[in-house]
Amino acid sequence: MMKSLRRYVRIWAPALAVLCALSFAGYRYRAELSSWFSVIDFPRRELASGADSQSASMPRIEVADAEEDHVHKDLGDIAYYTCPMHPTVHSDDPNAPCPICNMALEPVMKGQEIVRPDGGNEAEQAHDHGKPGDVAYYTCSMHSSVRSQDPDGTCPICAMNLIPVTREEVDSGMIVVDAARRQLIGVKMGLVERGPLNLTIRTVGSVVYDETRLTDVTLKFDGWIGELNADSTGKYVEEGSLLFTIYSPELLSAQDEYLEALRQSKSNPARGTRLLDAVRRRLTLWGITASDLDRLEARGTAQEYMPVLSPASGTIIAKNIVKGSHIRTGELLYRIADLSSVWIEADLYEQDLALVEPGQEARITLPYDPNQDFTGSVSYIYPYLNASTRTGKIRIEIPNPDGALKPAMYANVELLIPLGERLYVPESAVIYAGESRIAFVDRGEGRLQPRKLKTGVRNRDYIEVLEGLEEGEIVVIAANFLIAAESKLKAGIDRW
Repeated sequence: MMKSLRRYVRIWAPALAVLCALSFAGYRYRAELSSWFSVIDFPRRELASGADSQSASMPRIEVADAEEDHVHKDLGDIAYYTCPMHPTVHSDDPNAPCPICNMALEPVMKGQEIVRPDGGNEAEQAHDHGKPGDVAYYTCSMHSSVRSQDPDGTCPICAMNLIPVTREEVDSGMIVVDAARRQLIGVKMGLVERGPLNLTIRTVGSVVYDETRLTDVTLKFDGWIGELNADSTGKYVEEGSLLFTIYSPELLSAQDEYLEALRQSKSNPARGTRLLDAVRRRLTLWGITASDLDRLEARGTAQEYMPVLSPASGTIIAKNIVKGSHIRTGELLYRIADLSSVWIEADLYEQDLALVEPGQEARITLPYDPNQDFTGSVSYIYPYLNASTRTGKIRIEIPNPDGALKPAMYANVELLIPLGERLYVPESAVIYAGESRIAFVDRGEGRLQPRKLKTGVRNRDYIEVLEGLEEGEIVVIAANFLIAAESKLKAGIDRW
């Protein structure tokens, strides 16, 4: 039993000692706090009771009161107290803090009030109630949710004087946002201007062959391929160069007839000349040139394998024959493309097609090399739309002397369209609310009025205004969504 008691004492004795020490310290701390608060409250009790003297045991308090009397020795010269960071805050209490930033208020002497453009001052503005019949209610410039019918009332949140809101302002949806609050929410203003407006349309396109520079090689008789000079796709050929040679029984027989008619024309000019003209015409229609006939006459014998020459300069993009192939009349043998000029076909939305005209300049860049650009012009606007994408197609002609643009490449297309003189505002000034377009106009003295707009074309930075604004007016271009929320835009849009 004694062992157990000693064990409990050894365990709990230190804990009891700590608790006793803490209780004694807390008692002394409360006593000191009470004494200190009594010292602080003493001068105020003395002032409230109208006492003219201070306790002799409190010299520190006497100095503080002397300094306070020195600062406010002539209270009649002070108009009001304000915050150096928020000049719209007015108070008659020298000890009240700023309701916005909690800083100490500073006195504003009479004659130093902030002058308004209408000749009044801020102190008068707080009590400028207007005509009683024109005022709908009174509100706080910092808390627009506060509404009162008392012209001398103060805001229950920040204790600021209430300002009047007229019936005209209520009907128009006008709200009041003072300079301090504008700075807090980041409101910025912009100007309604009239001037030249340019629209840049950006789209994508693909490089295609210039269809007017494509040439097909076909023959008007059957035959067999002999020597093949243009033997691979992608090979460049010059106009008049040898493509291949061909053996054709029909062509060989026609050559023999031509030589016979030529001999008869010499012995019997009347009959031989008519036959010679008929055979020459048939060979010419088959594609045999005059130089080929001259060589035939000089040679005097038919040529078994006739040469076929390239009709144009360009790159072979299609080849359907090999050495020894049998070909038939009209069969496609080669397709040759001149790539010195190419087309770019680009898709545009319906609303952009009306702004584009043939001859307009286009700037082309390639996705893999944006530093290199090309210049072309719109040559054609296709008269139909793509039913699945609802886009129209335009054709742009681009010179391609060095072959940098290759068919099937993707390209970025920019069209700069001058729209002439237009009335416009910064794009950020317009709020989209369903089918309505709204902008907030600065009417001065912190008042912002919502205006319903009719807008036109727009570019990346500006939007055209057709109705609702005048040149020179000032509109909100930043934080206007917060202004819209302040003015209950969504709820009152039909009224605007």
